[in-house]
Amino acid sequence: MAIPQTMLSVVARDEIHLQFALKENTDIRDLFKVLGKLWEAEITGIADPTLNRHHQLAGGTANIVLGVRPELWRKVCPDDTPDNLHSFDKDLVGINGMVAPATQQDFWIWITQSSAATLYDSMSKTVALLRPFAALVSEQVCFPYHNNVTFDGFADGVANPNPFRANSVAIIPDGEKGAGGSTVLVQKWSMDVEKLKALSVGEAEGVWGRTKAGSHELDPLPGNSHVGRNQFRRNGEEMDIVRRNANYGNARESGIMFVGFCSDISVTVGMLEQMYGVGADGIHKTDRLLDFSTPLSSAIYFVPSLDALVSAGIAPEDSD
Repeated sequence: MAIPQTMLSVVARDEIHLQFALKENTDIRDLFKVLGKLWEAEITGIADPTLNRHHQLAGGTANIVLGVRPELWRKVCPDDTPDNLHSFDKDLVGINGMVAPATQQDFWIWITQSSAATLYDSMSKTVALLRPFAALVSEQVCFPYHNNVTFDGFADGVANPNPFRANSVAIIPDGEKGAGGSTVLVQKWSMDVEKLKALSVGEAEGVWGRTKAGSHELDPLPGNSHVGRNQFRRNGEEMDIVRRNANYGNARESGIMFVGFCSDISVTVGMLEQMYGVGADGIHKTDRLLDFSTPLSSAIYFVPSLDALVSAGIAPEDSD
């Protein structure tokens, strides 16, 4: 049984999303050897400059998840890449003309850490490690907003499958291409937080499709609510994904990083298409949440299993 990366065990804490583009003439095998160092103590541990001698923890306090552009992984490991998996290489245009821009890069590194300080250490060392091979195209620091709620106070992630089902939803089963791996859609969304907060509770509940108190699905459910447009069915069965969203914010803008894992990328993309009113369900309604949010980036990556990473030459060395 192939062992997945640790993306489903992550708890809400400080994190950063880094997306890189390969530099010209980069040797993939050389890059892969270096990528294994992401899981070594130099990156995952704690190096405290206030101590006379730095201490680094084997295993460390960081969690690292690596995603690779599907075509790049398929080139190196053709038997480990799902046939229907491809890059987000074309803008998605909704019935209202709103666009989810394609901003595909070559690989994505998701780092979570115990504090902003240790996150900075891991991030800066990661960028320095990869500088000879790849250019950093985008970075976004994120944080859990209070008790994992949206900026306007609604519980986030309540539609996720329970922990006993999460693996079967997100992880590709044995016997299939990419077994033990997952697919992920990574998007940055800017939110008009003040506009959202200006809504009455009832109006906001209509946008989200859930009650603010208790987070219960509305009955009847508005078809154009966020919940309504994200109910994706195949052969009459509702399909799930595992979300690991996080908030970001500064003095100029606020929003979320959407991070959606699924064993089948067509489910995740199908949900997004329904949000834009161009889904397979044939319902030409856009998600009400699009009235308050703007997608700034979209990319799809394959998240190989640990076994596949090792087979490709991506593996850390044990500490002395």
